[in-house]
Amino acid sequence: FLNLSGGESASQAWSRTDSTGRRWVQDSDTTGHYDDVDSFAEKTTPSVSFNANANSTLYGLFPVNLGKLRTIRHTLRLSTGWSVRPALPGHQLHASSFSFGVGNRFDVKYLSAGEDSTLSEKKLDGLVDWDLGTSYNPRAEPDNQWSDITSRLAVRPGQARYLQLKVSNRIDPRKLALKSTSFDYGLSFAGRLDVGEVAPPAETARNRSIERLGALETAEPDSVLDPDAELLAEFDAEQDPYGRRPEDSENVYRRFNSGRTARDTEDPTEGGRYIPFNVNTNMRFSYVNETAKKTATANFNVTTNLTRNWEFRYQASFDLAENAIVRQQYSLNRDLHFWRLEFTRTVSAVDSSFGFRLYLRAIPDLKFTRGRDNYMTAPGGFF
Repeated sequence: FLNLSGGESASQAWSRTDSTGRRWVQDSDTTGHYDDVDSFAEKTTPSVSFNANANSTLYGLFPVNLGKLRTIRHTLRLSTGWSVRPALPGHQLHASSFSFGVGNRFDVKYLSAGEDSTLSEKKLDGLVDWDLGTSYNPRAEPDNQWSDITSRLAVRPGQARYLQLKVSNRIDPRKLALKSTSFDYGLSFAGRLDVGEVAPPAETARNRSIERLGALETAEPDSVLDPDAELLAEFDAEQDPYGRRPEDSENVYRRFNSGRTARDTEDPTEGGRYIPFNVNTNMRFSYVNETAKKTATANFNVTTNLTRNWEFRYQASFDLAENAIVRQQYSLNRDLHFWRLEFTRTVSAVDSSFGFRLYLRAIPDLKFTRGRDNYMTAPGGFF
């Protein structure tokens, strides 16, 4: 019912600055001289703080028979916290603050028709989430003791978890008037395009040296076409100073592949028949009451696998108020077994650049780069 927690933090920082050399000293408007400098300065900065928190969660269940709606569950979260930083003469000023928060979540159960047209109950968690928060500083000026009240409302209108509407507000605690408002609308979806049956690739001939290592041990002398096969068959562990055997090559290959993840070994295109894609969009509108300033932006991001190993990404940012494209980025990536190759082209209203990077996936810092490496994605991650 009630959870209590507390904590304390203490630290001490020490620094030393050494200065050596010569310093120019101005004697007059036209003359001066150099003084030798050989000094040091030490500084110790202690810090101590304490905090205490209390929170509680209450549940309410309300049966409803309105159309297909059957049940509403309300989750109420109450929280408060206190933090204090005691005064340390010459090092730290006294400070304290209190925080308050209220969270609401509404889940519903409703009737939905199944595949056989019979009605069954389904649950939609997080249909509405509404959070409120503020803080109080007893040592601040009387007009600034309470911080702005923040309100965050999130609505998920359907069963699809990729569609969400968010509304955020900042409220003046004294006048209870809106200071700013913003709307966020996000939509994400994934799918794949079927390009039809794809003929399997023609089997390519294996390297002759690898073929010998894997097949000569079990091959009959008459079936060996290579005239040197009989000599190679006599190569065994006793003659090799390193104790290698023909099957060792295959064992090493298996050991390397055993460390690869499902993402490495699975083919998202299923042999080239499908082109999978992920699309993420977001639109944001904000309005500041005090300055009457309006901003409207949109972002678009698409990722697709052209083949099993080739991946293409495109990201764009738009200023809807100015009706202009702010930034675009194209990225072409390829997995090279344990390595990854990335090429990125970025175009903005004020700059244009490219980045090329080849790095070891297990050790991203082991890399070869050209262009703007800092404009590229985090190794193995997304925009």
